[in-house]
Amino acid sequence: MSIIRRVRKAAAEKEDLKGRAQKSVLTLIRNGMGPKEIEQALEGRVSWRTLYRWGNGERTPKRRSDVIALEKLCKKTNAPT
Repeated sequence: MSIIRRVRKAAAEKEDLKGRAQKSVLTLIRNGMGPKEIEQALEGRVSWRTLYRWGNGERTPKRRSDVIALEKLCKKTNAPT
């Protein structure tokens, strides 16, 4: 795989993580949870400030596992995504 393809693939994966995180945070907020409550539910693995930034689309998650944990929380709380 060429370097250009690898860079494009990495950029696409980052955008995908950003969109998934934003969608999950906004879904949880719409269902009555605040960023601080989400932080507690995630057992502090992501700070409430970071969750706020993800919800606003200001930052991209660095760890895929954080996004997966956030999506699991949505399912656990029966929040429709």
